[in-house]
Amino acid sequence: MGKRTNRARKTRGRAERGAAPAAACANLKPVRTAEEARELGRRGGIASGEARRRKRDMAAVATAILASGAKGESREVIAAVAPDLADEDATVAAAVVAGQIASAQGGNAQSARFVAELDERGRLAERREDAPFCRDFGMLLAPPYVALHRAVERDEGLERWLHGGRFSGKSSVISLEIAYGLMRHPERSAFVMPKIGNDIEGGVFEQMLWAFRRLGCEAEWAATKRPCRLARPSTGQVVTFKGGDRTDKTKAIKAPGGTYYAYQWISEVDQFGGMREVRTVLQSVTRDAPEGAVYFRFFDYNPPRSRDAWVNGHVAEVEAADPAAVISTTYLDMPREWVPEQVYRDAEALRELDPESWEHEWGGVPTGYGAEVFRRAEVRSVTDEERRSIEYHLYGVDWGFSTDPFVWVKAGYVRSTRTLYVLDEISGAGLSNAESARMVADRMSRPRLAGGGLGEPGQDGPEVVEDAEPYAEVLCDSAEPKSVADFRAEGIEASSVPKQGAHNVRNSVRWLQDRAAIVIDPSCEVAARELPCYQYALTRDGKPTGMLPDADNHAIDALRYAVARLIDDPTMV
Repeated sequence: MGKRTNRARKTRGRAERGAAPAAACANLKPVRTAEEARELGRRGGIASGEARRRKRDMAAVATAILASGAKGESREVIAAVAPDLADEDATVAAAVVAGQIASAQGGNAQSARFVAELDERGRLAERREDAPFCRDFGMLLAPPYVALHRAVERDEGLERWLHGGRFSGKSSVISLEIAYGLMRHPERSAFVMPKIGNDIEGGVFEQMLWAFRRLGCEAEWAATKRPCRLARPSTGQVVTFKGGDRTDKTKAIKAPGGTYYAYQWISEVDQFGGMREVRTVLQSVTRDAPEGAVYFRFFDYNPPRSRDAWVNGHVAEVEAADPAAVISTTYLDMPREWVPEQVYRDAEALRELDPESWEHEWGGVPTGYGAEVFRRAEVRSVTDEERRSIEYHLYGVDWGFSTDPFVWVKAGYVRSTRTLYVLDEISGAGLSNAESARMVADRMSRPRLAGGGLGEPGQDGPEVVEDAEPYAEVLCDSAEPKSVADFRAEGIEASSVPKQGAHNVRNSVRWLQDRAAIVIDPSCEVAARELPCYQYALTRDGKPTGMLPDADNHAIDALRYAVARLIDDPTMV
């Protein structure tokens, strides 16, 4: 009997222990998706906000009743002293606050303490609401920008030109000053324009979001994309973003009712076609302002390489007339902890390897003349010995369009000398994707032989100066996903290159410019024609701008795509 009882207990115990995990599983909360987590957080935030609002409303009612001397618990009494409250809120306040006040007046000490605390909270809230928006800029400003901040704080309007090399804080300080001004002046809006509309989302739009975030007021602004826009619902203020691709279209831009574009930021101003074009923009957005309105205009740019660029000449004239209107900075002027260690190492490595490139890219100093983009490009035969010494082989494709040619390039890079080679090229207009893919696949499967000929697939031996690389990655223009897919269907390892950030036209061309040399073999006819002749766009007066024309640049684009992995590698200075 005892043994059977023990066995039964053990069996029941095992069953209970076995059932425990199932019961526990029933109580487990499911793993939330990112969207569900955000929604739960939003609901929690709403509930928390509602609770804070009710406390704030009751405090306001208590302060209003005590200040007015009104008596009673009716909704009408509450509505009379606090007309801004909603009907439901007035009902709650009538039931709670007025009752507590009556109880306190009757001698209830606990109610008296409750009412006194509410009154103090209400008075504190009133003082906070009346106080202007204020933030400590001591930890937000680099030393070169202190005078700028003081000038903005005088609130008399100004015009400032900020130029310098990379990581010199230009965009950061401009965005902070605009964001701070908007928070302090609800009647003002802002207008921000880079030259290239496609650069807005990943550039000035994110920069303004960063500024509001640093000032702790991001929650007051609603962000939308396509088109990019920031709006402050409580005041009707906006930050309007527009590309300068068609400056004549700015005539239709107006600030929303009740505000005006007090803050105007022309980003990368060197890319515009001269001050005439910039003035067209400023005249369009500087209107419909109230009497006595002030304007704050900011212009930033990295100086173009050419000393002849229009912006370099214009800013020299501005500085001669008003030295305070021009601010020049470099990464060396920023607090050391603000500059990422890798960025600092990259800059110092370039200064050691190529002082002239460092002076322009990081020092922000023009180092050349004329409008030519690739001063270090040369067309000459690449010897067999050079071809054997090349460390990296890189491949890129620009798809072309209609009469524009398709271009595939094979590039080579020697890290020790920072020399970029254009070794081979396929081009043609009117080619289908299947035709161009077969041509590329065939070329990549054949080794290059001494003397310039092509070998057979799989051929090896001392006569080979460049191995076949049929499975190497080919980096392509991301504008045509179908073309990339067509190439992959033909067995080519095709991938798309992004067009933002380090890979946008301006930044990737700058990387090419910073090479010690670009050597183009004459057999690469399109590249040999385009690179040495490529020039910055000119103003009507014939002065260079910082704008790179989207014409006669097919091999240049293919080369930019080919070196994308090198651009991503921070060690490839």
